[in-house]
Amino acid sequence: MSARESVVPRSEAVEHVFVDGDWRPKEEARVSVFDHGLLYGDGVYEGLRAYGGRVFMAEAHLQRIARSARCLGIELPKTTREITALIEQGMARNSVSDAYIRLLVTRGVGPIGPDPMPCREPQLIMMVRDIPPLHGQRQGGIRVALSSVRRCGVDSATAQIKSLNYLPTILGKREANRMGVDDVILLDPRGFVAEAPVANVFIVRDGEVLTPSRASGILEGVTCAVVLNLLREVGIPVVEKDLTPYDLSVAEEMFLTGTHEEIVPVGEYNGTAVGYSVPGPLTVRVLDMFREATRHQGRA
Repeated sequence: MSARESVVPRSEAVEHVFVDGDWRPKEEARVSVFDHGLLYGDGVYEGLRAYGGRVFMAEAHLQRIARSARCLGIELPKTTREITALIEQGMARNSVSDAYIRLLVTRGVGPIGPDPMPCREPQLIMMVRDIPPLHGQRQGGIRVALSSVRRCGVDSATAQIKSLNYLPTILGKREANRMGVDDVILLDPRGFVAEAPVANVFIVRDGEVLTPSRASGILEGVTCAVVLNLLREVGIPVVEKDLTPYDLSVAEEMFLTGTHEEIVPVGEYNGTAVGYSVPGPLTVRVLDMFREATRHQGRA
């Protein structure tokens, strides 16, 4: 039975979390205080979306968490096929067809101290939350500003690993709150545009779509890659390159991309309006193409 066929009315659902090898009501979900994911941020995670019972870009997400785990020397406790089956179970147990799936793998329980060697087997945790598609529902655009927080450099141990170490993201979000904006843009140690705390950055100028080069060490966003492919398929020029704060200031359009938030139009940068309409014409086209992709791609 598919996740779509097994959905029950939301009011009758009890939210379950997969932890310690089993599905448990969220009130009973527990993680040891000696888990190295809690003690040291020693673990990796992924966020996935499902639309109409289909997990979007599941293979790309599971490949990325496998790469991240390999970089940290953590062996995934289940195969990607088993994890896929767990996701389907979670959607059925939580009675959702449009969902956000948070998948975490920690080093597991061990003694106090950063040495990972004594840790027991890795811990897999999964949460499946009901969330409707967001594309096309936003009115206008968000406000962003340039952050004083810098993204880790390409030579950082965790720059391209989607790990549980998210301190720059937290600091960036705190700064956005203090400035009274919706989000911030972080620079890399060289002073070039990196990304938003949990999203990749795109701008439009002179008919071209520009985005920071993934070779610079930013996280390789799955939604970012989807957008790049969609643009190239329809012949819209897209360039991955180093961008400066100046490039953001003169952008005709700007949008952010991420699994949870999908495609987010930006209407204001550093207190100045971006372009003449939000979302701009090319951003609207990206929104339409992405919406269509979520309807037809993914694991049923």
